[in-house]
Amino acid sequence: MKASRTSRCTIRPASLENVETLVLNYVAGNFEAEAVWRRFGFKSAIMTAAAKLEELE
Repeated sequence: MKASRTSRCTIRPASLENVETLVLNYVAGNFEAEAVWRRFGFKSAIMTAAAKLEELE
């Protein structure tokens, strides 16, 4: 989804509904997504790590 469409479809309607916080999940290493969200003012707040159970010792 392009940044302008994201803004039009998500951010603007949320502000009209008095939403105070939007939370966003994206895959680490998706630098294009990170650049777009940073332009909107999002900042990293929580890091999550994942592993398949069979890969854990």
